[in-house]
Amino acid sequence: MTKTIDINNELSLTLSNKTAWALFYRDQFGIDIVPTLMPIISATFTLISDIAKMAERSNDIEFNDVAEILNSESMGDALIRLSGIEFIDLLNITWAMAKAADPDIEEPRKWILQFDEFPLDLIAPAMIELIFKGLVSTKKAMWLQEKLNSIKASLQPKLANLNKK
Repeated sequence: MTKTIDINNELSLTLSNKTAWALFYRDQFGIDIVPTLMPIISATFTLISDIAKMAERSNDIEFNDVAEILNSESMGDALIRLSGIEFIDLLNITWAMAKAADPDIEEPRKWILQFDEFPLDLIAPAMIELIFKGLVSTKKAMWLQEKLNSIKASLQPKLANLNKK
């Protein structure tokens, strides 16, 4: 599976969750991806699970409910897990996933020069989604996607109102 992210009007970034990305990562950076990836997966899964449990209890999730989770102990635990992740780790993962989408891209130091900006708010969600879809069973991934879609649908009107303000 691939995802293309528009960085700006002139540049896009295509990522792939083909298993080869983990090999590209290890070959390029000399370490296995699992120790870097586990805090990201753990933190993300904890937050998604907490929100999904809330969705199971109520068909209509309020923005305040999600905010409550984001201010809860779950979020604190997630942030502690993520505290060891460095920006360079995210760049390296992104490069490896881009390399899996296009084996002809240059080595990381040359590749990164094409970006004047590297908006993690756009890149990280796509990257995490691809990682989950590549590493989590199809059944569990479908369940998580279903819950996320339900959450997004519930929150969309409230987020639209926030953006108008």
